[in-house]
Amino acid sequence: MLHVRLLGPMEVERDEETVPPPTSRRAWALLAWLALHPGEHARGHVAAQFWPDVLDSSARASLRSAVWALRRALGTDGKIVVAGRERLGLDAGAGLWVDVQAFDDHVAAGRPAEAAGLIRGDLLVGFDDEWALQARDEFRDRLSGVLEGLAGEAEAQGDADAAVAWARRRTALDPLDEAAHRELMARLAAGGDRAGALVVHARLRERRGRELGVAPAPATRDLADRLRHAEPPRDDADTELAPAGPRALPLIGREGELDDLLERWAAAREGAGAVVTLTGEPGIGKTRLATELLARAHADGARVASCAALDLGG
Repeated sequence: MLHVRLLGPMEVERDEETVPPPTSRRAWALLAWLALHPGEHARGHVAAQFWPDVLDSSARASLRSAVWALRRALGTDGKIVVAGRERLGLDAGAGLWVDVQAFDDHVAAGRPAEAAGLIRGDLLVGFDDEWALQARDEFRDRLSGVLEGLAGEAEAQGDADAAVAWARRRTALDPLDEAAHRELMARLAAGGDRAGALVVHARLRERRGRELGVAPAPATRDLADRLRHAEPPRDDADTELAPAGPRALPLIGREGELDDLLERWAAAREGAGAVVTLTGEPGIGKTRLATELLARAHADGARVASCAALDLGG
């Protein structure tokens, strides 16, 4: 059985033993190309992918050398690498598993989380041929769609933390993808972390300015502006300040921390007041947790107030 992993640093295993890369880098690149393109292909077509600027006869000669090096590296007797006079390919029927194909199979079968679990990094890390760059871009688009679907599913199930986590993974695919960043900003804000959403916008703005020399698109700037100037919700039933931040989604994954805060609130009601500080990385739910505590205290009859230090950049 031959396992070929292309999602991240290329790894090859034959019968559960790691296959070291051959001396010929072209042989390894040839295996990657063949793994991405199941079935048999005309030799001339394959040769043109790697040696597009030389005569066909020279390209074919180089291809023969790469095939020989690949077979030697795999230790195969030809059952996997099928190399005829005019055709070349990998025989899936001889025992071949490729992570990219497994990813697509999971997606087609409605198992997006399993598909995402195969990701160890970018497709074809370290390969810079034109065919590899194109394949990488196409796969990123497919993966972006899968991650957005997972974020939307988590959001529909009321799991704000998971929705944000999937959205963050999507932005990591392309740090300049504005649509992905807007979705992340919206989900952070929906979870009560308006400040975290504005941090995402500030980092995107800085990155686009540094790398592209342009500002974010109007849609992104408008979203950030709405978040900066959004009014915290008020309780119309009385004149007391209600907790700021949306609470449409249930608090998930912070029950232990909330219980600890509620114990401290109960102690404060008995006269044992204390100052509590919530710390952590942006986007992990500090604002959402604080909002829940304020809501519980307000429901107990406390007068509560909130404020935030927001990014006022453009």
